[in-house]
Amino acid sequence: MKTKMKMKMKMKMKTIFSVCILSIFLYACSKDNPTPDPVSGCIDDTAFNYDSLATVDDGSCCMIAGCIDSLASNFNQEACYDDNSCTYAFTDCIGVENGLAVLDDCGNCHQSYIYDFVIHTTTDINDTAGLVLGATEMLILAGSPEDIANNSNWNGGPLAAIDSCGDCHSSYIYDFVIHTTTDINDTAGLVLGATEMLILAGSPEDIANNPNWNTGCE
Repeated sequence: MKTKMKMKMKMKMKTIFSVCILSIFLYACSKDNPTPDPVSGCIDDTAFNYDSLATVDDGSCCMIAGCIDSLASNFNQEACYDDNSCTYAFTDCIGVENGLAVLDDCGNCHQSYIYDFVIHTTTDINDTAGLVLGATEMLILAGSPEDIANNSNWNGGPLAAIDSCGDCHSSYIYDFVIHTTTDINDTAGLVLGATEMLILAGSPEDIANNPNWNTGCE
């Protein structure tokens, strides 16, 4: 009888011990491998902002790509994903949106034009919308090498000079009696009066008497 009791006690002890060991093992496992926290995001792999790490859909999936900058000329208010397609309009120096006119270094505005190389005529244009060139015509863009080479007024003309600060100065006629100046672009047909003298921009005479020479540097 006593032997049976001892055996039953041993069995109970073994069972209790096994349960304890199993509990300790399960606790250790759960501690070493905790359940990961849910990650919110877009879980639709067809969306532009699909998140492969997300486990919970947060309703952020974006299905429309486009320009999302409201300042751009092609802003798409329905787009929710920026596809880097934004374009921006600008106004040229004669006030034409996306126009072809440009400023030279002296701040003078020049228009692009069509040049007829047979009859040697020019026609100013604001843009190329609907432009069809004739057989003897060519497009000259303002500020292009072709324009600068043939534009006597670029950067104030051949008699203008740019100082070290980047400011443009014109040559001029100075009347040394009444102390007046008259800006000139070239010397074509120039005839000086008895009290007049030509002052070339950037010359020692100009620099010595020009209060604005090299004063515009930042």
